[in-house]
Amino acid sequence: MNRGTVILVVAIALIAGGFLTLMILASPQTLGLARVQTLNPEASTLQATPQQALIFLLYAGFAIGSLVVLGIVIALIFRSLDREIARNSKQQKS
Repeated sequence: MNRGTVILVVAIALIAGGFLTLMILASPQTLGLARVQTLNPEASTLQATPQQALIFLLYAGFAIGSLVVLGIVIALIFRSLDREIARNSKQQKS
């Protein structure tokens, strides 16, 4: 597949996802995906209170930050191992 085809497929998928999001936001009952059973945000699975949203954002930020830090640590470990291997290879040639 060439680059143009990949870009076209990604664009179509994003547009379709946007339309689905708009349909769900307009009226969730029309798609049959979720049925609103209560208007109380504390008991609803479709709505979040400000405290629940804050906790979710903090947890998501912590999880993503942990993954980034883990990636950096692994990159540094492999870089130092590569430097040591290169240094030992030069010493053995001498």
